[in-house]
Amino acid sequence: MCSPLLGNLLALGLLLSAHVAGAAKCQTSNFPQEPGTAKNQTICVGKTERSYVLFLPANYKSSPTPRSLILSYHARSRTATSQLKLDLLTTPFFNNDNIIVYPQGIENMWQGAPGVKTNDILFTTTLLKHLSTTHTSTAHRIDSTKIYATGKSQGGGFVGQLACHPTTSSLIAAFAAVSGAFYTTTPADDCDADTVSISCKASRLIPFLEFHGGKDDTISYEGGERRNACLPSIPHYLRSWAERDDFTPQNVTSRLSRDVQVHTFGNGMVTGYYDRTLGHDWPSTKKNSDNGREGHGVASFNASSIIMEFFGRYTLGSDSGGSRKVREEL
Repeated sequence: MCSPLLGNLLALGLLLSAHVAGAAKCQTSNFPQEPGTAKNQTICVGKTERSYVLFLPANYKSSPTPRSLILSYHARSRTATSQLKLDLLTTPFFNNDNIIVYPQGIENMWQGAPGVKTNDILFTTTLLKHLSTTHTSTAHRIDSTKIYATGKSQGGGFVGQLACHPTTSSLIAAFAAVSGAFYTTTPADDCDADTVSISCKASRLIPFLEFHGGKDDTISYEGGERRNACLPSIPHYLRSWAERDDFTPQNVTSRLSRDVQVHTFGNGMVTGYYDRTLGHDWPSTKKNSDNGREGHGVASFNASSIIMEFFGRYTLGSDSGGSRKVREEL
């Protein structure tokens, strides 16, 4: 029979062994990847192993020209792989030249949502540094002025977090969200969706694009209480971006189709698409995992096409003072 002291030492030893074994499991993958493929990869963020799917376009080897990189964040309870199948940015129909990265959220959630404690800003900055400087297949092949971010629902909300962070807003040229869940820190009891304060520390003027449906019963276009927090109305959210970008809060409204309105601010640097018939879906003219559900349907337009066109308008540049700003391609 062992003494209490010996028992405590044995328990401590087992705990330390488990800790060392857990730490040893954290690995950053750095193996070559063939063009035209999408593969799961891992990266250590501190002592935590995070994963992502990396896609290289088919023509990746044929041209040494640095490529644009697009980050695409999945919705809550979805995965990196499901986002790849949803946005279809790995298909030639939407993309022939760009590197696409699908980060995976811990427990399928993202920073900024109520109750989420993970530091996904750090995950993103660590990932961008690794892909730009270290990864065997992508090092020195990424155009640092052409990095973009998109996402769906909670992933779209995290895109808003990236746009409002002083570091990531200086690294990413343009942002696009679909059915964005833009949670604020205001408690649900004090929620006024049309006036709620939206904290933002963007380091420059931000191009922001958003798509939302009038029949979205998950993240309402009108905003309001959700998960004991406050969601801004989408019109209020877009007006806030317009004001931060030094535009007037009045937008110009046009129609893409009978059911789809396009709200633009300034020169279109802030734009919102509102489809009154759309649910909590990634807009697509083809059936996908969102619009294939009962009560949903295909859209009259493809969000992915519009996102790619929007991203193509913007790069990061430098003014004479050396501070980073956005440059619109003419």
